[in-house]
Amino acid sequence: MSKSVAISKRAALIILVLCSCVGCDQITKTVARNHLTVSQPLHLLSGVFRFQYTENTGAFLGLGARLPEPVRFWLLIVLVGGVLIGMLRFVWTSQEINSMGVLGGALVVGGGIGNLIDRIFNAGAVIDFMDMGVGNLRTGIVNVADVAITVGVGILLVSTLFFDQSEEENDRARVMERVRYQLCSATDEDYDFFYRLQVAAMKEYVAQTYGWDDAVQERYLRRKFDQREHQIIVVEGRDIGVLESTRWKMK
Repeated sequence: MSKSVAISKRAALIILVLCSCVGCDQITKTVARNHLTVSQPLHLLSGVFRFQYTENTGAFLGLGARLPEPVRFWLLIVLVGGVLIGMLRFVWTSQEINSMGVLGGALVVGGGIGNLIDRIFNAGAVIDFMDMGVGNLRTGIVNVADVAITVGVGILLVSTLFFDQSEEENDRARVMERVRYQLCSATDEDYDFFYRLQVAAMKEYVAQTYGWDDAVQERYLRRKFDQREHQIIVVEGRDIGVLESTRWKMK
């Protein structure tokens, strides 16, 4: 896969995730505002899902809600906005994370943008409306953006712990899998290729160390070329290298 194709696929994944997160988050909040504010809390699946409208002026699960308004503005809007921009830039450009890491990072950014939109256009408050759990084990009242952030963090952790191979390394491995080479026994006809290869690889070094003499090197390489000890490396019908093996003789 070429680098430009990989970048295009990453960009498409990030844009798709961001649009899906922000779109679903804002649509569900609009529905909650229009319907849950004028109704009693709704219970589904014996209370596993509870839907009730609330507005949260703090961070996750109301943390920091009692802070002065100017402090909340700088922490929850300005600082969070800067962090989201930095994280989006990292996810978009970094070669240190794989596709799973990109997905996790995009979910976190998408969820963060969804809640940031609320804070900017809803007087600093985020709309929450979902409470999930069984018995006393519950999430607290959250929204789609919170779920996206939580899932994204989980994916990032899994990616870091178990899938730390970068996308570039994966591409390199796939390229190597596609390369098919052959080792062909050398013949007298391969000597010219062998000679050109040796000259290209060694001439500069030999010239600086001992001095280069074409006639001397020709005789030396002619003696060195042994069909039994040399194989030609062929890829897609082209000679690309020589593999030399030494036959050990027992005395």
